[in-house]
Amino acid sequence: MSDNISSEKHIARFFSISGVSVRPEACLSILQTINKLTYFEHKRAYLDNFLKKLKDRQIIGLGMDAQNSNTANGVLILDKDAALSIIQSLPISDTDNFLNDTYKTSNQKYGSFKQMKQSKQLSKQENEEMKDEHQADQQPAVVKRYNPLLQDKVYKSLIESVVILEDFTQFPQLIVQNSQLFYSLTLKRTLSEVNLSRQDYHNYRLALAEERVFSHSDKYVRPKLEDSNNQKKQNQNDELTKVYNISSIIGSSKSKWVLGILSLHEDSEYYLEDSRHSVKVSFSELVEADPQVFFTENCILMCCGIYHNETFYLTHLKQPPLHANKSLSFKLNEKDYFGGYSKKKIMLATGTDQITSSSISGLSESMAQSLPGSKLRQEAKIEKDNCIVIFSQVELDNIGTQKCLKDLFEGLEQLKPDIIILVGDFISQKISEKLSYDQFKNYFEQIGTIIRENGLTCLRDFTNWIYVPSSEDLGQPKLMPCLQFQEFFLTTFKGNGPQRIKNVMVGTNPMRINYYGKEIVLCRYNFFKKLKRNQLPKIQIAQEKTKASKPPEDEEQYNTQDSYKIAKTLLQQGNLIPLPSIVQPVMWSFADALQLVPHPDYLILCDEISEYHHQIKVPQNNMNSSSLGVYNDEDDKDKVIHVINPGNFAINKSFVTIYPSLGDIQQCSAPN
Repeated sequence: MSDNISSEKHIARFFSISGVSVRPEACLSILQTINKLTYFEHKRAYLDNFLKKLKDRQIIGLGMDAQNSNTANGVLILDKDAALSIIQSLPISDTDNFLNDTYKTSNQKYGSFKQMKQSKQLSKQENEEMKDEHQADQQPAVVKRYNPLLQDKVYKSLIESVVILEDFTQFPQLIVQNSQLFYSLTLKRTLSEVNLSRQDYHNYRLALAEERVFSHSDKYVRPKLEDSNNQKKQNQNDELTKVYNISSIIGSSKSKWVLGILSLHEDSEYYLEDSRHSVKVSFSELVEADPQVFFTENCILMCCGIYHNETFYLTHLKQPPLHANKSLSFKLNEKDYFGGYSKKKIMLATGTDQITSSSISGLSESMAQSLPGSKLRQEAKIEKDNCIVIFSQVELDNIGTQKCLKDLFEGLEQLKPDIIILVGDFISQKISEKLSYDQFKNYFEQIGTIIRENGLTCLRDFTNWIYVPSSEDLGQPKLMPCLQFQEFFLTTFKGNGPQRIKNVMVGTNPMRINYYGKEIVLCRYNFFKKLKRNQLPKIQIAQEKTKASKPPEDEEQYNTQDSYKIAKTLLQQGNLIPLPSIVQPVMWSFADALQLVPHPDYLILCDEISEYHHQIKVPQNNMNSSSLGVYNDEDDKDKVIHVINPGNFAINKSFVTIYPSLGDIQQCSAPN
């Protein structure tokens, strides 16, 4: 069926496929009902439910012609009266509840979005608690309570569990329907419409960077028209840095800051682009560039310069900062990248945690663009010993790796980790026609053999095993992000029973985990080789001059280690692959899986270089939301992002153990 249900012809065609003939008057009644819905998937869901009701009741027209037609051709005939009776039994409110169970296609078994089925039970519990709190509150009601949104209900169950998003082809999406907010899983995407997806991806990426920049209201501001009545505000804004669009610098002789994406065109010239305009840039006048990051083609720049003779001459260069607050405001059609977000509550002066009813009732799409909500995380009550163990580049065909894994698994049996993540490359030899699927399958069987022969019951029955492929593994294209490889390779030891590992799943590259409220992103890629090789030499010279021009007391503030530069570049770019397409092709239909906005708590970069661990401090906004009466648990001055590389296990026998509840990261190594 096409993505259009706008006429009686489409309604009749939909029912005719299922063997139902619909009268024109019935088509009109059905069309008027589904036009109340906004999104195509909602209309389609309503029609599917309508057809189910129709077949269950076996409704046939009452006229003799209809009966004869049904007898002759075996076709159900739906008249207007029958259609109205079914429409009355299917109000729009019931359709919303029906959608929540219809569009769940994720087959996750451990901590997946199947927990949304518990939302009905949670809603009853939430309503009872709200009634008790309302009776206990003796103060005059300044605002009204509201029924918790679906994501609030779901989050209450997810905060005490582990959510593993092993499939990046789907993310839950926040949508507005009938003046209410709720989550809906988007339909499974395909590789079609590549050009359109690529354009949307870059526009969305630039919009996220712009939002991060202006979250620092104490440093950056949007340019505004001058007004003589607001001289005080103008004086305050003069102290802040104004960031312009590219169209604002054309024809101007003043030095201005601009935000855009750097790209190389066919004329071998670099251009700065945004969603509307592009301008040729020159690095000949570049004076200062941030020495703590890598500058490559296709990265987002914050640059200052002067426009002259159809060329923008850059003088200062840096990358957009991280978001000032981890809790970003909800946006319409925003995707939930970690599966466990809840709505932030506004703390009033009276100390209550009530939200104004105007923020929920009568909600329109324009109002939803600026909702007073955020993705607030809460600390779950978990044991301190819960940990995650990560191995990178586990070459199972290496004899040294096979011997080392046996001793390691015996030690991990005593540690009792919640999750063990094995990341590719899973074979050391290059993929060729000589390597068969059965041979690749036998390498994975070695893990099951170790668990079975040594009687490691904890690792077998309670630990969750996740296999993350790399682009060098069998069956993987040289594209990012990487899809899951087939579970055929794990069938020999996956399943229930004393001879099999109970909890085994295959993840994508990258993949995300919400571990009791802590957000983790893991990606396997050769970051050092790609970023180091593709950095721009002209900007690199300016970086060296900037580092040399700083006084000795300021040198400690600059960390120019390559591993630190990798970590800071990826976070400030808000993307795992800030590289040109010719260096690393991208599946544009799934490119949003490479986003790092909002930034996670733990970023696991499985690189081929030696292990490292860096703590990237999140900059804070001095003009925070506390002055507006908004309470934010995450306004932490010491907030940091842990960027970790487990190292190459096949060569160095190194791995990493993370204790999220303690914030402790242990770089470990097995005896070589």
